[in-house]
Amino acid sequence: MYSPQMNSIWLPLGIQSLPVFEHNRLNSLNLGSWGAIIGHELTHGFDNTGAMFDAEGNLQVIITFF
Repeated sequence: MYSPQMNSIWLPLGIQSLPVFEHNRLNSLNLGSWGAIIGHELTHGFDNTGAMFDAEGNLQVIITFF
């Protein structure tokens, strides 16, 4: 989960279970699946919602007229 107010990513411990993590799987596959999830959550900081927050987590409303 990405929190724009705190500018942070939260990964619950439950993510360390199937299908993301498997004990008998290669470490590269386990780390790659975690990396994909972390990368996905990072992009939320730059999408339509996350881009509205400044570095301190304050909502900066930008009004545009077309």
